[in-house]
Parts: sequence; C-alpha cells; structure tokens
Amino acid sequence: MSEARKQNIDRESPMVINLSIVEEKRKLMTHIGTLSGLWEVKMKARKRTRSLGQNGYYHVAFVVPFHQWLKAEYGDPSITHEQAHITLKCAVLDPRTKVNEQAGQALELGLGS
Repeated sequence: MSEARKQNIDRESPMVINLSIVEEKRKLMTHIGTLSGLWEVKMKARKRTRSLGQNGYYHVAFVVPFHQWLKAEYGDPSITHEQAHITLKCAVLDPRTKVNEQAGQALELGLGS
C-alpha cells in the first residue's frame, strides 16, 4: 500500500476503494493486518451520481420536450417543469413505494410527491 494511502487512513479522511478489484481488496486487507490497538471503522457503499453536465443534459433532452408534450397533450399550460420531471421519473423508474429503513415507514410516490 502506498505511503499516501496509509496517511489517508491515519488522517481519517474518506478513502474510496473498489472492492470488486482483487488487488485493491488485497492491499486493504494487508494494511488492516498491520494495525493494532482499538480502531473505529465505518464503511458504506458508494453510490454513483450523475455529473452536473449529465443532469443538465437529462433536463434539456428529456424533461423539456416531455414538459412541452404534456402541456400540449392535456391543454394545461399550468403544468410545471418539476411536475413533468416527477411524472417522467415515476413512469421510467416506477418508484411506487419508497421505504425508509430507519423509520420503518413506506411512502407512496406519485405526482404530488
């Protein structure tokens, strides 16, 4: 494991390791084997997020035309961009229910969300 990576571990700064890569996993396990004493370890899966450019493209290429189509199709000029986005999101992703694991509650999603 490189000296810079060891310093990252010692400083408690976030470290991102792809555990699907065998070499990365091996290096991490080797380093953990050298540690002693009491340590607090926190791990969480890292989610992929869209970049600002990707998000902008999504809104311009998909939401704006869909928004215009919705207003024309339903003859309702009061339909907002956000409503079009939520409608598109629900239709494509089909998020009927979102479960809050910590609270143990289910939330029904739809146009009003």
